[in-house]
Amino acid sequence: MQNYERLLETNNSALQRWEQRVEEYNEIEQRSRNFYTASKEWRQIARSGIEPIRRASGNLDTSFSSSELAAWRNAMFEVKGIEVELDESLVTMEMFDTLGWQISNEELAHINDVLNEAGITDPMSVLIFLASAAHETGNGIFMVEAYGNGSLARAGGYTYNTRGAGAMQLTHASAHQTFLQLFMGYEASVAQGIGNTAQYIADNYPWESAAFFWTWNGGSIERPTDGRPFLGRTTINDWITTQVVSARETTNSQEELEERLEGIFLVLQYSINGFTIPFSTANRILAGDSWSITNPSGSSTGYRLQINGDDLRAPNGWAHRMQSFDYLREFIGR
Repeated sequence: MQNYERLLETNNSALQRWEQRVEEYNEIEQRSRNFYTASKEWRQIARSGIEPIRRASGNLDTSFSSSELAAWRNAMFEVKGIEVELDESLVTMEMFDTLGWQISNEELAHINDVLNEAGITDPMSVLIFLASAAHETGNGIFMVEAYGNGSLARAGGYTYNTRGAGAMQLTHASAHQTFLQLFMGYEASVAQGIGNTAQYIADNYPWESAAFFWTWNGGSIERPTDGRPFLGRTTINDWITTQVVSARETTNSQEELEERLEGIFLVLQYSINGFTIPFSTANRILAGDSWSITNPSGSSTGYRLQINGDDLRAPNGWAHRMQSFDYLREFIGR
């Protein structure tokens, strides 16, 4: 609360911007006959206020996570007496339909609840979260990783009980136990007594486990079991927000910004998939170096990254990953 109070006391200019955005919302609401369109436009307007808050004056502590900013933003509207739920529909049925992913209205509501509770509310984080989940699960078909002969799970050294589970294919015994105990509040003896944690998580917590993967401090990139250090001790959720802010501040055109956003997506797919490129190359992509992905062989596994004369393997399943990302862009403001 000290952080939020300090924001309210010192960032008067930000408060004035919010008042302007309230007026803009009222205009949108009055002229719109479609509630979904109005709420979508309003979320885009409101969220654009995150950046000036992050770039506040030097004497202000700006090391806020996206979830803290979302909480502060909602709290401010409550103080001003504005009854608006900004993040009620982070993902919609239309988005899932576009991906070819069939879900029920009840599941859609549950997914939105999970995202909001986990603080996954930044538009680009939501976009990349859902695009990644679409690939990891085959558009919702496989909530637990296949384990037949020749499967990736078996090849990766996972057991039948510790293979990928949930919408983000959470793997490893340690990750399953950390999720159940720290995120879901299971007693250690209870969690450790679950024989097939992969199937249990897939059946009961497919979206909670994905949110854990996205918001676990150091989770998917620096787990104790694999020690990947690329993102350091940060969450995927906060890393995306930081990268997007940096891209907006250092690009001069919409086209350049779009390329940088694709680079952020590419690097994160490498990290989710297990890096097959040097970290120095990933940093060059994030810095804005030109890159492309080609498929000279024409096979589903033949995609290659071309950057600064280097020829490197693209993330597994790149075509579907990028297709999902492209499909979702129109729904989420940048």
